[in-house]
Formats: sequence, structure tokens, C-alpha cells
Amino acid sequence: MAGHSDRRSLGLRAVRRRGPVRAEPRSPSRGSEGPEQKVPSRRSRAELLRTSHSTTLHTPTPITSAPAGTARAQTEKEISVRDIEPVQAAQQLRQAFGCFPSGVTALCAYRDGEPVGLAASSFTSVSMDPPLVSVCIQHTSTTWPKLRDRPRLGLSVLAEGQDEICARLASKGGDRFAGVDWFASDDGSVFVEGATLWLDCTIQEEVPCGDHDIVLLGIQGLSAVLDTSPLVFHASRFRRLASI
Repeated sequence: MAGHSDRRSLGLRAVRRRGPVRAEPRSPSRGSEGPEQKVPSRRSRAELLRTSHSTTLHTPTPITSAPAGTARAQTEKEISVRDIEPVQAAQQLRQAFGCFPSGVTALCAYRDGEPVGLAASSFTSVSMDPPLVSVCIQHTSTTWPKLRDRPRLGLSVLAEGQDEICARLASKGGDRFAGVDWFASDDGSVFVEGATLWLDCTIQEEVPCGDHDIVLLGIQGLSAVLDTSPLVFHASRFRRLASI
């Protein structure tokens, strides 16, 4: 049915007869079906649509926010603020750095018919591609000048139980390799027997930083003993790993 409310659209016509004149429905027009029904006005159709939509659409739940200042008050309540000591002395830093456990390495080479080496605990892996590691050497070291011009350096990650070897390599005088089993490569790298890892290295770069040099080493070859536990240095003492 059409949506207009005038008599023409409703299919009514006036018929003159004897007696009172009344409106009489005419035959349905082409395309109409069944008896005529009252067609709602535009207003009633709009109301019907509103009613229909209100039954199928969900009204979104309004988002309520916490009162101003509530989140800030909760955050301030949860955060504990403490004063951090200013750095004032080298001993303070030494103790602080000792909180971080590390392995111990021996950096050695063959020079003038004898092995030369030092102990370094500030060792870390740097890159997989290319393979790089680094160690930090003090500017005051008297051994590093004997090693820095060598074509190859042997880096041994010391194993559990090799704390005496580490102490010898860190000593200021005497024969550092006395009682130490070692071997050398054809390129002059020197390695400590019984270590958990051997790295055959070349010096890639030296970067001065503070009172140390960061020495970047390129790995040319390696050999690892995976079932051997490393020597651990923590809080100025040698430690052992424990399973948990």
C-alpha cells in the first residue's frame, strides 16, 4: 500500500445515490492484494520504526570514570620512594659492581718463546653475526701492552676449580704460568687446559672508556665443553653454581 493519507491513495470514490451520500470502496487497483487496511500516517510510521529499532538495538553502556585524583592517589600509595646514595668513592663502586656475578677468563698469547696472559672478569658476548665478544682492560695493566700487538689471542673461560689459576694470572709478579697446563695454536693463541670454553680471537677495536679500554674481539674459532661448570666470581669471592 502507498503511504499517503488522501482519499485517492486510499482507493475511495464518492457515489451519488438516493438518500445520504457515503463513500464506497472501489475495486482494488492493479497490484493491490486483499481487503484494504488503514495505512498509518507518516507520523505513526516513524513512531513504529522508532519502536522497532528500540527493540533490536542495544544502547551502549555509558563509561564511568573514577573521580578526579583517585588514580593518582592509588599510584602514589603503591609507589615506595627511597633515596639512592651518591657515588663518592671507588670502594663503594667496587662493592656495588661485585653484586653482579660473572665468569672469569684468561686472555693469553705466545710471545718471545713464552706464554703471556692476564685474568679478566669483565667479559661479555657482543654479537652473533659477526661473532664478537669483549673484555675490559685497565689502563694501568702492564700485561696488555704485551698482548695487544699479537695476531691472535686465546680466550679461556675458566672452569670450576680453577680459582688458583685465576689468582696466578691476576698476580702482579712471578711466573703466572707456573703449575698451569696450557697449549698454543699455530697462530700463537694460548689456552688454559681444563677450561669450559676456548675462543681463538683477533682484536677488532679498542675503545677507551673511563679508566678502562673496551677491547672488541672477533671470534675465529672455538671449542666448548658443555658439561663443565664455569668458575663464578661474585662479591670478591669465587663461587660455584648450584642446581635449583
